[in-house]
Amino acid sequence: MKIGRKDFRAAKFSLAFSDSLLVLQAKLLRFVQNREYLPVGAANTCTADVRIIAATNAVMPEIIELGLFRADLYYRLSVFVVDMPPLRERTEDIGLLLDYYLRQFAAKYSLRTTVIKPEAIEVLEEYAWPGNIRELRNLCEFLTISKFRRLIGINDLPAHYRKTSSRCKVLYLELPEEGLDWYQLEQSLLRQALAAAEGSVSQAADLLGLTRHALYYRIKKWGLNVDADLI
Repeated sequence: MKIGRKDFRAAKFSLAFSDSLLVLQAKLLRFVQNREYLPVGAANTCTADVRIIAATNAVMPEIIELGLFRADLYYRLSVFVVDMPPLRERTEDIGLLLDYYLRQFAAKYSLRTTVIKPEAIEVLEEYAWPGNIRELRNLCEFLTISKFRRLIGINDLPAHYRKTSSRCKVLYLELPEEGLDWYQLEQSLLRQALAAAEGSVSQAADLLGLTRHALYYRIKKWGLNVDADLI
């Protein structure tokens, strides 16, 4: 059961799921500690027996250091942690997921199942998937309902999927004999990425292979001013 700002009564003896912890921290901390909550308009607290599963795409230690998440709440929630890598780090799953969702949407719309050619799958494996599996699912629905052909090649994919990654893949970087200033190098790369992305943190993060949260952390860490220093 997914919960937002509502109380926990409906989740009693069931499974509570929340992906919006950043706006629930104070109330949730009290509930995690005491299993008590106060319904809107009520004078007395109630108790509930639930199991909490919390999900986020943020790098939690960095978010905690930035003061955006309470450390005490994090440690009470992180009894058992499951790390699910983003889709771009699980390219071997892309073909399987495409097949699954294409079959699902073919059944939903009573159409023959769309098949993606191997070379088109290779192109999709090179894509960064900023929208993760939701984006892949939407692509499968688009291909199912918008293409008369049931066999999809590279040219049948939307244009932005056909663009090959322009990210430079450095296989080896030789350390100069005199060494280098790592902190200066990091700040320089941050400024270059933000300038190349015209101040867009999302695009700059993609250029650096970082999440937006990780890039925000580094911007704050070095006191960088995106508007004044990087554009």
